[in-house]
Amino acid sequence: MEKNAIHFLNFLAKRIGQVKLQEHIAIVAFISSVVVVFYTVSHNEKMTTPILQISTFEKQHETPNLSDDTVGIKVENLGLGPAQIKHSGIYIFNGKEGFSKVDEMADFNIKMAQIGWVGNFNYTWSHIEPDSYLSIDKRKNVITLEKHRPSNWEQGKNILISICYCSIYEQCFYVSSVDYHQISSCSAYDYGKLVIESLREANKQKLSGA
Repeated sequence: MEKNAIHFLNFLAKRIGQVKLQEHIAIVAFISSVVVVFYTVSHNEKMTTPILQISTFEKQHETPNLSDDTVGIKVENLGLGPAQIKHSGIYIFNGKEGFSKVDEMADFNIKMAQIGWVGNFNYTWSHIEPDSYLSIDKRKNVITLEKHRPSNWEQGKNILISICYCSIYEQCFYVSSVDYHQISSCSAYDYGKLVIESLREANKQKLSGA
Protein backbone atom coordinates (compact mmCIF):
# COMPACT_ATOMS: atom_id res chain seq x y z
CA MET A 1 0.00 0.00 0.00
CA GLU A 2 2.79 2.39 0.97
CA LYS A 3 4.74 1.57 -2.23
CA ASN A 4 1.68 2.22 -4.34
CA ALA A 5 1.21 5.59 -2.69
CA ILE A 6 4.85 6.49 -3.36
CA HIS A 7 4.54 5.46 -7.04
CA PHE A 8 1.39 7.50 -7.36
CA LEU A 9 3.02 10.59 -5.83
CA ASN A 10 6.04 10.25 -8.15
CA PHE A 11 3.72 9.90 -11.16
CA LEU A 12 1.73 12.95 -10.03
CA ALA A 13 4.90 15.00 -9.55
CA LYS A 14 6.10 14.14 -13.05
CA ARG A 15 2.74 15.06 -14.55
CA ILE A 16 2.74 18.40 -12.71
CA GLY A 17 6.29 19.02 -13.93
CA GLN A 18 5.27 18.27 -17.50
CA VAL A 19 2.29 20.63 -17.25
CA LYS A 20 4.47 23.40 -15.82
CA LEU A 21 7.04 22.82 -18.56
CA GLN A 22 4.30 23.07 -21.19
CA GLU A 23 3.05 26.25 -19.56
CA HIS A 24 6.55 27.75 -19.64
CA ILE A 25 6.94 26.79 -23.30
CA ALA A 26 3.57 28.35 -24.11
CA ILE A 27 4.50 31.58 -22.29
CA VAL A 28 7.87 31.80 -24.04
CA ALA A 29 6.20 31.18 -27.42
CA PHE A 30 3.63 33.92 -26.71
CA ILE A 31 6.30 36.43 -25.71
CA SER A 32 8.34 35.56 -28.79
CA SER A 33 5.32 36.09 -31.06
CA VAL A 34 4.63 39.48 -29.44
CA VAL A 35 8.26 40.54 -29.99
CA VAL A 36 8.13 39.44 -33.64
CA VAL A 37 4.88 41.35 -34.22
CA PHE A 38 6.28 44.48 -32.53
CA TYR A 39 9.49 44.28 -34.57
CA THR A 40 7.54 43.76 -37.80
CA VAL A 41 5.26 46.75 -37.17
CA SER A 42 8.21 48.92 -36.14
CA HIS A 43 10.15 47.88 -39.23
CA ASN A 44 7.16 48.51 -41.51
CA GLU A 45 6.63 51.95 -39.95
CA LYS A 46 10.24 52.90 -40.66
CA MET A 47 10.05 51.53 -44.20
CA THR A 48 6.92 53.57 -45.01
CA THR A 49 7.83 56.88 -43.37
CA PRO A 50 7.19 59.89 -45.64
CA ILE A 51 9.53 62.88 -45.44
CA LEU A 52 8.20 66.10 -46.96
CA GLN A 53 10.64 68.85 -47.81
CA ILE A 54 9.75 72.44 -48.69
CA SER A 55 12.31 74.26 -50.83
CA THR A 56 12.73 76.72 -53.67
CA PHE A 57 13.48 75.79 -57.26
CA GLU A 58 15.09 77.80 -60.02
CA LYS A 59 15.69 77.62 -63.74
CA GLN A 60 14.99 75.06 -66.37
CA HIS A 61 17.22 72.20 -65.19
CA GLU A 62 14.80 71.39 -62.35
CA THR A 63 11.60 72.00 -64.29
CA PRO A 64 12.28 71.35 -68.00
CA ASN A 65 8.89 72.57 -69.26
CA LEU A 66 9.40 76.03 -67.73
CA SER A 67 11.60 78.91 -68.87
CA ASP A 68 15.06 79.75 -67.52
CA ASP A 69 13.74 82.73 -65.54
CA THR A 70 11.28 80.61 -63.57
CA VAL A 71 11.50 80.42 -59.78
CA GLY A 72 9.14 78.93 -57.25
CA ILE A 73 8.52 76.92 -54.10
CA LYS A 74 7.99 73.17 -54.18
CA VAL A 75 7.01 70.38 -51.81
CA GLU A 76 8.46 66.93 -52.45
CA ASN A 77 8.29 63.55 -50.75
CA LEU A 78 11.83 62.26 -50.11
CA GLY A 79 10.70 59.46 -47.79
CA LEU A 80 9.79 55.78 -48.20
CA GLY A 81 5.99 55.97 -48.12
CA PRO A 82 3.06 58.15 -49.18
CA ALA A 83 2.18 61.23 -47.14
CA GLN A 84 -1.45 61.93 -46.31
CA ILE A 85 -1.96 65.68 -46.00
CA LYS A 86 -4.04 66.65 -42.97
CA HIS A 87 -3.62 70.44 -42.85
CA SER A 88 -1.73 73.02 -44.90
CA GLY A 89 -1.40 76.76 -45.28
CA ILE A 90 0.34 79.44 -47.34
CA TYR A 91 1.36 82.74 -45.71
CA ILE A 92 2.82 85.85 -47.38
CA PHE A 93 4.93 88.48 -45.62
CA ASN A 94 3.40 91.96 -45.65
CA GLY A 95 6.05 94.07 -43.95
CA LYS A 96 4.97 95.48 -40.59
CA GLU A 97 1.88 93.28 -40.49
CA GLY A 98 4.05 90.17 -40.67
CA PHE A 99 2.77 87.04 -42.40
CA SER A 100 -0.89 86.69 -43.36
CA LYS A 101 -2.65 83.58 -44.64
CA VAL A 102 -3.70 83.14 -48.26
CA ASP A 103 -7.20 81.65 -48.48
CA GLU A 104 -8.03 81.75 -52.19
CA MET A 105 -6.66 82.75 -55.58
CA ALA A 106 -8.05 86.30 -55.46
CA ASP A 107 -6.49 86.77 -52.03
CA PHE A 108 -3.22 85.40 -53.39
CA ASN A 109 -3.24 87.96 -56.23
CA ILE A 110 -3.74 90.84 -53.79
CA LYS A 111 -1.00 89.72 -51.44
CA MET A 112 1.42 89.12 -54.33
CA ALA A 113 0.89 92.73 -55.41
CA GLN A 114 1.43 93.94 -51.83
CA ILE A 115 4.95 92.50 -51.77
CA GLY A 116 5.72 93.90 -55.21
CA TRP A 117 5.50 90.69 -57.21
CA VAL A 118 3.84 92.24 -60.22
CA GLY A 119 5.12 92.77 -63.75
CA ASN A 120 5.75 90.86 -66.95
CA PHE A 121 5.58 87.36 -65.56
CA ASN A 122 3.06 84.61 -64.99
CA TYR A 123 2.49 83.18 -61.55
CA THR A 124 0.47 80.23 -60.37
CA TRP A 125 -0.59 79.07 -56.95
CA SER A 126 -1.46 75.44 -56.24
CA HIS A 127 -3.09 74.74 -52.88
CA ILE A 128 -2.11 71.56 -51.01
CA GLU A 129 -5.48 69.96 -50.40
CA PRO A 130 -6.26 68.25 -47.05
CA ASP A 131 -6.86 64.47 -47.35
CA SER A 132 -4.77 64.36 -50.52
CA TYR A 133 -1.65 62.19 -50.87
CA LEU A 134 1.86 62.93 -52.03
CA SER A 135 3.52 59.73 -53.26
CA ILE A 136 7.16 58.73 -52.99
CA ASP A 137 9.53 60.82 -55.17
CA LYS A 138 6.67 63.11 -56.19
CA ARG A 139 6.77 66.89 -56.03
CA LYS A 140 4.23 69.66 -56.20
CA ASN A 141 5.04 73.19 -57.30
CA VAL A 142 3.06 75.25 -54.81
CA ILE A 143 4.05 78.66 -56.19
CA THR A 144 5.58 79.28 -59.62
CA LEU A 145 6.78 82.63 -60.98
CA GLU A 146 7.53 82.27 -64.68
CA LYS A 147 9.38 84.52 -67.18
CA HIS A 148 10.62 86.95 -64.55
CA ARG A 149 12.44 86.75 -61.22
CA PRO A 150 11.17 89.38 -58.74
CA SER A 151 13.95 91.63 -57.43
CA ASN A 152 12.86 90.82 -53.85
CA TRP A 153 12.60 87.05 -54.40
CA GLU A 154 15.10 86.38 -51.55
CA GLN A 155 14.90 82.62 -52.03
CA GLY A 156 11.18 82.67 -51.28
CA LYS A 157 11.57 84.06 -47.76
CA ASN A 158 8.51 86.27 -48.32
CA ILE A 159 6.40 83.10 -48.29
CA LEU A 160 5.88 80.52 -45.57
CA ILE A 161 4.28 77.15 -46.28
CA SER A 162 3.12 74.83 -43.49
CA ILE A 163 1.97 71.20 -43.76
CA CYS A 164 0.82 68.60 -41.25
CA TYR A 165 0.85 65.05 -42.63
CA CYS A 166 0.80 61.40 -41.55
CA SER A 167 2.06 58.05 -42.79
CA ILE A 168 -0.16 55.04 -43.47
CA TYR A 169 0.67 53.92 -39.90
CA GLU A 170 -0.49 57.29 -38.50
CA GLN A 171 3.01 58.56 -37.75
CA CYS A 172 2.50 62.30 -37.95
CA PHE A 173 4.84 65.15 -38.84
CA TYR A 174 4.80 68.92 -39.19
CA VAL A 175 6.96 70.75 -41.70
CA SER A 176 7.16 74.39 -42.68
CA SER A 177 9.56 76.61 -44.56
CA VAL A 178 11.48 77.17 -41.29
CA ASP A 179 11.07 74.07 -39.10
CA TYR A 180 10.25 70.34 -38.89
CA HIS A 181 8.81 68.17 -36.07
CA GLN A 182 7.57 64.65 -35.48
CA ILE A 183 4.32 64.96 -33.52
CA SER A 184 1.77 62.70 -31.86
CA SER A 185 -1.16 63.76 -34.04
CA CYS A 186 -2.26 66.25 -36.69
CA SER A 187 -5.15 67.66 -34.71
CA ALA A 188 -6.27 71.14 -35.71
CA TYR A 189 -5.23 72.41 -32.26
CA ASP A 190 -1.67 71.01 -32.44
CA TYR A 191 -1.28 72.19 -36.03
CA GLY A 192 -2.42 75.69 -35.09
CA LYS A 193 0.12 75.94 -32.27
CA LEU A 194 2.95 74.83 -34.56
CA VAL A 195 1.94 77.32 -37.25
CA ILE A 196 2.13 80.16 -34.70
CA GLU A 197 5.66 79.05 -33.75
CA SER A 198 6.68 78.89 -37.41
CA LEU A 199 5.28 82.36 -38.12
CA ARG A 200 7.18 83.78 -35.14
CA GLU A 201 10.41 82.23 -36.38
CA ALA A 202 9.81 83.39 -39.97
CA ASN A 203 9.05 86.93 -38.79
CA LYS A 204 12.20 86.92 -36.67
CA GLN A 205 14.29 85.83 -39.66
CA LYS A 206 12.73 88.46 -41.93
CA LEU A 207 13.21 91.30 -39.44
CA SER A 208 16.80 90.26 -38.66
CA GLY A 209 17.65 89.89 -42.34
CA ALA A 210 18.68 86.22 -41.85
